[in-house]
This record gives sequence, structure tokens and C-alpha cells, in this order.
Amino acid sequence: MLERSGVATGIDLDKTIALNRWFAGVMARPLPSGVARAGGYAAGIGPRVY
Repeated sequence: MLERSGVATGIDLDKTIALNRWFAGVMARPLPSGVARAGGYAAGIGPRVY
């Protein structure tokens, strides 16, 4: 959400989601991450302009 608003976080959302899914496998249960379930924004969608 911050990156889409133009705020650089330095966090790679795709890698973070992949890490969450890997760790869920290690723990043998789903983790309570709404972002991992929803995924990131589709490529090519830029910041919203209000």
C-alpha cells in the first residue's frame, strides 16, 4: 500500500509473500497474513491519482 502511494519501503512484496508461504510449509499450517492470501498488486498498475 505504501509503495503504491509513492512511499519507498525497500521491501520486496513478492519475496515477502514467497517467504510467508515457505514458512507456512515449515510450520505445517497457514499463517495469518492477509497480504500473503491476497497477493500483491498486478504489474503495470501505478499509484492512484486523487
